[in-house]
Amino acid sequence: HQERGADDERREDEPGGAFEAVRASGAPDARMCVVTALDEARRLLGELRRFEGIEWRAADLDQAAIADLLCESHCLVHPTLAESFGVVVLEALAAGCAVITSAMASLPELVTKANGILLPVPFSTVVGEFPIPMFGNATAISRLMDRANLSALERDLTEAMVALATDRGLRVRLQQSARDLYDQRFSRAAWLERMRVDLGASFPDLVPRLPLGSGHHHSH
Repeated sequence: HQERGADDERREDEPGGAFEAVRASGAPDARMCVVTALDEARRLLGELRRFEGIEWRAADLDQAAIADLLCESHCLVHPTLAESFGVVVLEALAAGCAVITSAMASLPELVTKANGILLPVPFSTVVGEFPIPMFGNATAISRLMDRANLSALERDLTEAMVALATDRGLRVRLQQSARDLYDQRFSRAAWLERMRVDLGASFPDLVPRLPLGSGHHHSH
């Protein structure tokens, strides 16, 4: 049995050390796939080659490949300091993956203690519902990341990865809750039901005639 994780790496964490701790803490067969589109991917790949069990992929995967990768994984590791919505997290929930991600922007709406682990961050590019002025300035954000103290984030990330890799009961519980949350809030059926309710409030005579359909739509 191998523990598997898909890691969407955003340069603000160094996943190799955390993954090394996972393998040393009772999950020696764990594997991690790092998916990144960063300019420094070559540097990252060079650093990760010394860690056994880590695979690197460029972020040019099509939707089918992304779905396959997530469905093969137990957990999505998505530590980030620059996020808006987090589509990859939603895709992971649909695939039944537990999620480790940052407590920022909209991510706490997708990930809770029931289906994953949220990591406190040293700063955020979103305050409340609004991005900070430098949100669209990649250079400025990169400089901010370089100055940030990421030691606490790295420690919390390591602890979260070790917990999910070594506690099968926790992992299975979070995975099941991830899929349940997706079905209840983000599936096609849930979206259509919300549309029916919203439209019904404004057009009560029209809604019963709308062919909105029913049932769950699973897209992997």
